[in-house]
Amino acid sequence: MAWNGKVYLVLWHELDMLYGARAEPDGTVLDPDGFPIDVFNSIDLHPAIASDGENFLVVQAGQNGDLVGVRIGGDGTVLDSNPITISSGASGLGIPQIGWGAGVYTVVWAEAPNQAIRGARMTPDGLLLDPGGFNISGGGADVDAFIDFDGQNFYVTWTRDVGGNDVLMASHVTPGGQVASGPMTLLSGSSFGIIALPHVAWNGTHHLITITTGEPLFSNSDLYALRVDVDGVPIEMPFPVSTIEGESAMPFGVATVDGQWFVQWEGSEIIGSSFHYDTEGSRVAADGDVLDQPHLEVATNAAWQLSSACAFDGTNFLCVFDDEREGPNNYHEKRKVTSMATVSSICWMSHRLCNCCLVNELHGFN
Repeated sequence: MAWNGKVYLVLWHELDMLYGARAEPDGTVLDPDGFPIDVFNSIDLHPAIASDGENFLVVQAGQNGDLVGVRIGGDGTVLDSNPITISSGASGLGIPQIGWGAGVYTVVWAEAPNQAIRGARMTPDGLLLDPGGFNISGGGADVDAFIDFDGQNFYVTWTRDVGGNDVLMASHVTPGGQVASGPMTLLSGSSFGIIALPHVAWNGTHHLITITTGEPLFSNSDLYALRVDVDGVPIEMPFPVSTIEGESAMPFGVATVDGQWFVQWEGSEIIGSSFHYDTEGSRVAADGDVLDQPHLEVATNAAWQLSSACAFDGTNFLCVFDDEREGPNNYHEKRKVTSMATVSSICWMSHRLCNCCLVNELHGFN
């Protein structure tokens, strides 16, 4: 999901077709039936999206391992009749991410066979400036690339396997496509355990990197965060955001407002013989203080809340997630069909399997 200054654009998959729908700041869905974007022949459930302040760029894996992009107008028009190929035949592509700044989009991804983190820039009119991409990390079993923009440079984060230990890495990349610093080691898993999914967001002064950590991953993992200054130097050791005993927290997004961050994650725990999933979140102050303990319940009356995302429109955060209300028994069946999620709260709007919730900047819900 992304915000262009006027509307949100939310994305989801139905089988191999990617759909989109726009939403206004008050939660009104402008495209209640959604609109098809393209057949990517992929079951990748995490397309990347960013906005230049008017239109949107959507990127994800396509046929034969290609990385492709499609621009979407603020009016919901698909601007590219054929997807733009960013990188061809890059087998084993990691989930891509997109940053916007200094007049260009920068797409980052992990590419096999050497699992290097690579990047490519694109102009708002769809001109690919780096066909095939350029190298950022130098390879070395690198995964999970994320990106933000600090007003001068893009900041790319990822994790690397070094001798069986996870290491948190980062580099600055200029709007001209040059690696300005790094790769820099920010945190070693030899002393911190598993490190994964380093989402990153800039608040005007510092970067906040969220990481999932724990043993084993996603079975009883915790969510930590690390503040980093503009030069890429950690300000302190990682601090806990969500460390509930018996619950795992997997980050799915970070947004910023007035110097603060809003971190959103998927909390899961075993209840009886199956997992129970909730979309949860917390504000983090500029000084690293976690303001909502143990967390905010973004939604409270759905059985399974999966694959969340969030964005900020200047007043509220819009949080989206899959609402698998029937829970594990119907999960796989619902994934096979097009369905409208039934909702019972006025703060939700629904389309097919996607629900959204507006979270007030100060607390609570709108």
